[in-house]
Amino acid sequence: MLLPLPLLAQSPTETFADYFRPSAYSLVQRDVTGVFVNPASLSRLQNSWLAIAGEQPYLAAGLKIMHAAVGVPSASGNFGLRLQHVQAKGFSESRITLAYARNLRGLLDVGASFSYNNHRFANYRAKSLLHHEFGMLLHVSDQFHAGIRIVNIMGKARSANGGLGFDVSEKFFVFAELEKPGGQPGTVIAGIQYRIVPECFVRAGISTITGSCWFGAGIGFNRVRIDVNSGYHPQLGFSPCLLLLFRMKKLKS
Repeated sequence: MLLPLPLLAQSPTETFADYFRPSAYSLVQRDVTGVFVNPASLSRLQNSWLAIAGEQPYLAAGLKIMHAAVGVPSASGNFGLRLQHVQAKGFSESRITLAYARNLRGLLDVGASFSYNNHRFANYRAKSLLHHEFGMLLHVSDQFHAGIRIVNIMGKARSANGGLGFDVSEKFFVFAELEKPGGQPGTVIAGIQYRIVPECFVRAGISTITGSCWFGAGIGFNRVRIDVNSGYHPQLGFSPCLLLLFRMKKLKS
């Protein structure tokens, strides 16, 4: 009581998004999982997508996270829905996010999303929060892409990230991103993807602030893709995740 000290904790939801950053900074690798990184990535979807994922952060007993995302293209822009549920002993968090994105003048994609968060603690009253995101992606060429995302532009808990992606070829992709969470030091996240064959790829990356890394692989069967991936934190350990992706047939105009 006489000597209060600030305590820092690792968020269990931070392990998930890093694996999907290639989907946001590329046209070749594009799928609905890019909406977890930047809402503007929805704008180039030509098919409807459904993604479902389950994660166990740091292999902590009783701590599980479920993710889901839907992307739907339309003539007036593309729409997305994100769902997230965190469950732990004595605590749960649910988030629902609506997103919209469209292309402007060919080279520029813009998008926005609005989220409703509900936190529940044992023996305490539930608390609800609202936050919003705005994102842009500039396609300098068919191979080189740049983007920025700002969270809670008008709020106190602002954060931002900006990144670059380069499709070296249809098989090889590299990216780097600078992330600045509100009130925390900035971190550089970088990664690569290599497509072994059209139906199979591998990904890996690092984060400088914690020294953590992530890696995984995906394999596709017709309109279904299965990804197995994991993050690794030097002190907290592994965070395995299983992802299922479903791509719908393109609707005829």
